[in-house]
Amino acid sequence: MLHPLPFLNKLHLKVLAPARPRRTLAVRTRHDRYYSVARPEPFKILFFGRDEFSCTVFRELYSARDVWQHISIVTHPDEWVGRRRSKPSVSPLKDLGDELEVPVVTIPPKPGYRKLPSLVNWPLPSPFSEPGNPRHLLLTASFGRILPWSMLRNFGPDRRLNVHPSLLPDYRGPSPIQHTVFHRERQTGVSIIEMTRFTEGVDTGDIYGQSAVRVPPDSTFMSLRALLADEGGKLLVSTLRSLLSDTPPVPRPQVPKGSPHSYPFAELVKTEDSHASFVHCSAADLVQRHRAFGHHKPLTTRLRIPKLVQLHDPVALDALDAPDKLPRAPGHAVYERKMDTVVVRCAGGSVLAVPRLKTQDKNLISAKDWWNGVPDAWKEPEGTVRFSEFD
Repeated sequence: MLHPLPFLNKLHLKVLAPARPRRTLAVRTRHDRYYSVARPEPFKILFFGRDEFSCTVFRELYSARDVWQHISIVTHPDEWVGRRRSKPSVSPLKDLGDELEVPVVTIPPKPGYRKLPSLVNWPLPSPFSEPGNPRHLLLTASFGRILPWSMLRNFGPDRRLNVHPSLLPDYRGPSPIQHTVFHRERQTGVSIIEMTRFTEGVDTGDIYGQSAVRVPPDSTFMSLRALLADEGGKLLVSTLRSLLSDTPPVPRPQVPKGSPHSYPFAELVKTEDSHASFVHCSAADLVQRHRAFGHHKPLTTRLRIPKLVQLHDPVALDALDAPDKLPRAPGHAVYERKMDTVVVRCAGGSVLAVPRLKTQDKNLISAKDWWNGVPDAWKEPEGTVRFSEFD
């Protein structure tokens, strides 16, 4: 029934008109019917990792509650390290999992090898034993072990992802951050890649996400690791959200077919990477070596007698800062009282200052205490200490 006043008829009809469905919550068919769209179910995640890089990535993932409904940690077993196995070593990721009350599973050690966890024939924990479940996701970040294909094949190609701290295909391998610092790269980044068979190559899977990062001047392994871990956690969460969206990321191969370019590989850090050669390396080169590898293996030289000496916190001196009375032969060192350091002549006339030293089987001490403890038998006739080259 219409109202006598025309303008009230329009208001009356507008109030009584049925509300239109929201397009953001529904889709319309060709017959103008509306149906609700089900939101994708979040993932159940099995996260493999161990060190501080893993922890930072995991914290970012843990805080993104919209991408997971269940999450479990897999990490290395506890072990005893040091002289006579006197110090306990616990995975930092295990401690973080306990702090956040997340289920933590440790890989049993390989028979006969105290430090190597064995993944062969290791059963996946519940609920991940069901193969091919599209809601199950396996993630790794600095786990330190290659997962066997018998485990990876239980997950789809876009459900087995690794967070790798480099702009792949550059610096594939176990030590990308160390080699990035050592080679003075100006740019690096993080890549989210598919994990594939070991026979197809290390870190060669398709890329699902990538983010470039500028390397700050004077970066060390630890400072760059923290920067890349933060970026890697954000990129991982962004990638997982894309996988849950209507437009998931399209994987792309790392290297175009037929590409002749060779890419640098990040070899595992070896003891030789910490050896100091004063004859062949400048002071700046030795400082860079310390920044890259010193966290794992301190810069090391040796005396004429069979004793190794670690050089901690080395600094390259400018020509104006270098003391006047310094031996010209590379490898010869004296104590500089004004600077309270041991100074060593290096290649090209450069000078390295070392504030702390550690002789084999001794404690880490200051340069002054170390120099005062050097026996006269270790010194040259002119009163210097000569460090020998490694063969």
